[in-house]
Amino acid sequence: MLIGINVIIAATALAIQAPAAPERATLLQLSLAAPKAGAAEHQKAMQEETAKITSCAEGLKLMDRLKARGLHGSLSVAVKTNVPIAALPAPLRDALLMRPIGRATPVFGGSKAFRVLIRCEPTFVIPLPTPLPRQRSRTI
Repeated sequence: MLIGINVIIAATALAIQAPAAPERATLLQLSLAAPKAGAAEHQKAMQEETAKITSCAEGLKLMDRLKARGLHGSLSVAVKTNVPIAALPAPLRDALLMRPIGRATPVFGGSKAFRVLIRCEPTFVIPLPTPLPRQRSRTI
């Protein structure tokens, strides 16, 4: 009888605990604007270069590698913190969760831009923007 009561107490305690918080992550999105001509070449280069990424910090260096390949498209970088993974579209969510942290998803997007997402490692620190050069004011 005592064992039955302990099981009921344990089950009740588990039932009234708050549900587990949904998994959240810092995500790095890299986007390369698709040119009107040569889009397939840009998409292939983006796929090849993002496959080499093993961390978000490395992902930030992607622009240099693309420029070295002669691709001068418009690359943009966005970092979002505390993103609920469950809120992402299922194919994208599954692609992120199937890969180790720091690895890029396959290239996705449409005819306007090629994109990848990277789930950042917990130690990733969002870099501060580069300050604009200060000009000294002269008194006349």
